[in-house]
Amino acid sequence: MKTLFQKLICCYFLPVCTIACHARTVASQSTGEPIIYANVGIINLNIGTVTDTLGNFSLNIPLEHVNDSVRISSVGYIPQTFSVRDIKYLPDTIFLVDDIVTLSEVVVKPQTIKHKTAGRKGSSGFIAMDVEGYKAAGQGLAIPLKVKKQLG
Repeated sequence: MKTLFQKLICCYFLPVCTIACHARTVASQSTGEPIIYANVGIINLNIGTVTDTLGNFSLNIPLEHVNDSVRISSVGYIPQTFSVRDIKYLPDTIFLVDDIVTLSEVVVKPQTIKHKTAGRKGSSGFIAMDVEGYKAAGQGLAIPLKVKKQLG
C-alpha cells in the first residue's frame, strides 16, 4: 500500500519529459532487512538518489536516458545494474547479494621507546640545563627529567 501511495504521489508531480517515477525497496538477500542509504542512479550521470531508512527510493528518469543503465549499490553488497527500459518490470523489492571480503591478518606490535634523562641523575647539587633556548641553573633539590624518544 505504501509503495502504491509513493508511486501515485511521485507520478502526480512527474514532469512530462520523464519516463515514469520508479519507486522500489532495496533489501539484503541474506537477511531480508532493508538496506539504508544505498546508492541508486544512472551510470555516469548526475541523476540518482539514495534509499531512506526503510530501504525505499523513488527515481524520475528523463526520456533522453531510456538507453542508459541504472545501478544500485551499497558498501558490503554486490552492485546490480539494470537497463532503464527494463526497470518497470523489476519487482517492488530489489535484493542485493552480500559481498563477503576476507581481510588478511593484522599484527599489532608495541613500539620500542628509548628513555633518556636530561640533567643530572642525582637529586641534589648544582645543575644547569638548556631547554628550548631557555637557560636554567641553580643549586639545591633537582628532579631528573625523563625524555622519551621513539625509535623507528
